[in-house]
Amino acid sequence: MNFVTTATIFLSLFISCIFYGHSLAGSFISSSVQELKQKALKGDLEAQVYLGYKYDQGEGIEQDHREAVKWYQKAASKGNALAQVYLGYKYDKGEGVAQDYEQAVKWYQKAAENGNPNAQLNLGLMYYHGEGVDQDLFQANKLLQKAADNQQVEAQFILGFNHLEGIGVKKNKIEAIKWLKKAAEQDHANAQYSLGNLYNNYKSPERDKKQALSWYTKAAEQGLADAQYAMGWIYEHRYAEEKSVEHKKKAYDWYLKAANQGHIASQFNLGNIYLLKGKNSKNDLPQALYWLNKAADQGHSHMAMYRLGRIYETGEGVEIDSKKSFTYYLRAAESDKNDIGAIPFRLGYAYLIGLGTEINLQKAIQWFEKASQLNHSPAKSALSYIYFMGIESKQNLKKSKKLITESLKSCLDDNLFKILCKDGKEYHNEFFWLKKLADEGFPTAQYYLGYFYSYGRGVKHDIESALQWLEKAAQSNEIKSQATLGEMYDKNGLAGYDKEKAIFWYKKAAKQGHTASEYKLKTIRHFEKGDKTERNYQAAKDAFDLIKKSADLGSPVALSFIGSYYANGYIVQQDIVKAYAYYTLAESFSDKKMGEKKRVLISKEMTENQITRGKDIALQIKRQIITKISTQQSNTN
Repeated sequence: MNFVTTATIFLSLFISCIFYGHSLAGSFISSSVQELKQKALKGDLEAQVYLGYKYDQGEGIEQDHREAVKWYQKAASKGNALAQVYLGYKYDKGEGVAQDYEQAVKWYQKAAENGNPNAQLNLGLMYYHGEGVDQDLFQANKLLQKAADNQQVEAQFILGFNHLEGIGVKKNKIEAIKWLKKAAEQDHANAQYSLGNLYNNYKSPERDKKQALSWYTKAAEQGLADAQYAMGWIYEHRYAEEKSVEHKKKAYDWYLKAANQGHIASQFNLGNIYLLKGKNSKNDLPQALYWLNKAADQGHSHMAMYRLGRIYETGEGVEIDSKKSFTYYLRAAESDKNDIGAIPFRLGYAYLIGLGTEINLQKAIQWFEKASQLNHSPAKSALSYIYFMGIESKQNLKKSKKLITESLKSCLDDNLFKILCKDGKEYHNEFFWLKKLADEGFPTAQYYLGYFYSYGRGVKHDIESALQWLEKAAQSNEIKSQATLGEMYDKNGLAGYDKEKAIFWYKKAAKQGHTASEYKLKTIRHFEKGDKTERNYQAAKDAFDLIKKSADLGSPVALSFIGSYYANGYIVQQDIVKAYAYYTLAESFSDKKMGEKKRVLISKEMTENQITRGKDIALQIKRQIITKISTQQSNTN
């Protein structure tokens, strides 16, 4: 996961990276204002710069920007580069003089020509923004390059970022990493954070979790709030399976550091930590409400307000207050940032049942429609019910069927059952109208009904009913039902092993282009234990080729399968180095750490040299996969 959009980083860095000059040092560093003034009046250029700086910063004398400009002007007009960049800055910001971008450019230009790297940086930014000159990204990068070559650390960071994002130059990760590292190694926090994001990106061939954590840590320890948030997220989510008290505490500590700096997402996450388990695994509602309200007040209202609405709707540690809950939902739904389907859904639900407001079916439908446009499954289910029952309008069975299909498909594809069906209550009404549609002969509804019976999701586990509904749908050529029946009759299937029936249904699905059924059909005999006469090498080879095609497109399951082929010497020559590489790739392309256990297990049989070779092979293959995916997407577009 990347923790901030590149646009956000880019905007924030350009707000803060106009540089004044550099720290003053030299023979006049300890001179008093009076001493400097005497020498400045005699025409000493260095003394004039130092005197201007004293007035500028209010060091040893009352701050006076106009007086600062006066002395900068004297030295700048005589060709002093440091005075020129300082004077350019004063015109840039309008301090002591009227703001004048053209004058700023003029003086930055003179200082840049005199080799001042900060002037080169600032002039480059003027070209980037088109302030005082016509916008010219090429010229901006040319000047940034000069400044970076002169060891200007901020220029190195920006130049690296521009190469990474293709801003005014062609995208070039090698150049990007080169310049970002130069800046990061000089303790540039934003550069360290950007490297963390680059190495943390699961789509990047350069992904390296250890490097990501290392760079995030460096930036976070310097106080960069975005990096502190990233550290909190990593310790909360990446190490969640380890259930370590130490990791929980680290997540809390990093979120708190960022939250205290006003980092909105950290405040929101901190509120959730207190709400769900507290700092020490105990609920702390006052702290939860404090941080959620902090986040809401700073603009994170679409999620913080929603969370507060749920607290008062369900009574999580507080008295149920439907009116307050409705108010929070309404504020969340009306937020410009509302892109979460659950928010308009809860508001629609409030209007539907009169939760903290009067019942208003038209408004309920309006908000359910908005949630449906955000692909929110329960909202589609609710609308399906409304259209099925003909509430507030004529019955619209066609629209009801379409919505329930989308809703249930989303449940299966996105694994939303944990949310929808955890106690069976919210699911109950959905099952009611699903059964109605199945009784009318709607194949998709029959398939989902069979699927739910087979796994006991929302209904009592009933294999006989599952087979009945799946066969009805399969006879109507519903492809998922045919494939599911094949799986149920296959080895370890829920209906008990019946090879002939498994083959029959796999064939039906395969004829309609179901790839997984085609693979299982070709391998069902090859993997039959103790039945060597039925082993079909060609079928197994075809299966391998089929899996390889999916692996070449980054399928974690397929990559793990290929690893097993190499580990066990199936179809291909046994090669534990390639097995390690494919298990590594399966883990890399999966958020569920697929392949990790197999990789760790096989690594115990390998030398350090073999492991290194395996990592190198994985990196090469990963680049090929990403190139192939990018090519396919380009062709599609």
